[in-house]
Amino acid sequence: MSMRTRSGAGYKGWGHGGALHAASARTDSAPDPRDEMGLSGMQDKFASRMADRHVRSDTRLLGDFAAIHCRGTHAGATRAALASDAATLGVYGKRPPVVCEECAELLRYAERRRAYCPKDPKPFCSYCDTQCYSAEMREQMRDVMRYAGPRSMFTRHFFAGIKHVIGGRRARAAAKP
Repeated sequence: MSMRTRSGAGYKGWGHGGALHAASARTDSAPDPRDEMGLSGMQDKFASRMADRHVRSDTRLLGDFAAIHCRGTHAGATRAALASDAATLGVYGKRPPVVCEECAELLRYAERRRAYCPKDPKPFCSYCDTQCYSAEMREQMRDVMRYAGPRSMFTRHFFAGIKHVIGGRRARAAAKP
């Protein structure tokens, strides 16, 4: 799969004139490739937003944070690999996060919120003027971030964590009047 730019020039992934959108415009009886991948019920906008590398990266990070949080705080709960639209699209790679049902629900909600974020570039949610999350889900996500953020420094997210701290300080400074 060749991915050159976000503008769509030469882009052969989800959206931007890729194979899936061309398939949806077919008039013959050829099978829709989305059916083979389990994507026929999924909204095309969600799939095209998940093609963006920033959205995919943020979603993977949320999945990893949810898995860290779930392992630490829901130790007695039954956990399974996440079944979601983003997992179906392969956002998490070959190994989707293993979480309990409560964390899976939060993660599915967060995937949708991230995919449909109206801001581009996306700001830190805590400094955004548009609150996409419901109050209950926002509090749950805040708990996940507080628990998993410091612990993620000991995993493969070390550099992402440093970038996040620096970005947070910049966002806080920009939000001050």
